[in-house]
Amino acid sequence: MRKVIKIEMPIKWRRNSNGEYNPNCNAVVYFDDGTEETTKKYRCSGCGYDKLSTIIAEVYNDFLTNEREEYFSKNPDKVPYGMYKDFFNGGIGTNSYGRISEALGGKLERVYGDKVFDFYVFTKNEVANEIWL
Repeated sequence: MRKVIKIEMPIKWRRNSNGEYNPNCNAVVYFDDGTEETTKKYRCSGCGYDKLSTIIAEVYNDFLTNEREEYFSKNPDKVPYGMYKDFFNGGIGTNSYGRISEALGGKLERVYGDKVFDFYVFTKNEVANEIWL
């Protein structure tokens, strides 16, 4: 079974006809066997919730379920906000995904961000350590 080692999430903010900005993302997922996969397009719209964390949650739900299940098997009583046994919750703020990423043995970094583009990277800790050694 392939394990995720890194996820790059370039998020483009597009303006809709109502003047609201909505995120779109085609993430790139890197696996421990040296392969990579470009994801489907993730999008969300509307207002009244954190759209950015919703996009991140959708990517995590599609690619980090094994890590979530492993965490729950070892830590059923100490769970970060927004992480549930069966899914990652969106609309909770990106700071929550920093804590969730740490629980999964990685880190989430905002590499770049402005009004129309954000770039987030999730990296497993063991991979980050190898890169910097």
